[in-house]
Amino acid sequence: MSFYSKLSPRDQKALTWGGGLMLVFLLYAMVWEPLTDKNEQLRSKIKQHQDNHQQLNQIVSRYNELKKKASPAAKSMQGSLFAMVDKTSQQQSIKKAIKKMTPVGNSKVNIRFEAVEFNAFVKWLVGISKDYGISVERINAQRDEAGKADIQLVIRS
Repeated sequence: MSFYSKLSPRDQKALTWGGGLMLVFLLYAMVWEPLTDKNEQLRSKIKQHQDNHQQLNQIVSRYNELKKKASPAAKSMQGSLFAMVDKTSQQQSIKKAIKKMTPVGNSKVNIRFEAVEFNAFVKWLVGISKDYGISVERINAQRDEAGKADIQLVIRS
């Protein structure tokens, strides 16, 4: 404090105003700007999730339309639902993305895909629905920017 009191009144005012301005600048740089940056990042993520949700809704509605148009005389499965999934996924070259496949009773299969090519997956799903009358009971998908997705679904015959 002795340093401050030794200054002239003009220098004391300049130091006080300069310190105040420095404090305002520090508050802006260390509090306000990081908050606004984080807010913008969160808005961007929300937009991306909304876009993904909208795209999945479009896929589901397209799937339901195709399911209604599917011929009632769907192909008869030779063997179990499990075997049909194994065979058709290999034909569509998505079998390597299946990380876990668990039968649930006689008429359901729980399947987990990791890093599956999204378009190939949709083509496979529409195909088994149309050709074998398979329906999706539950689906959860996380799509990335590279056109791949992690998908968990339960299908039934």
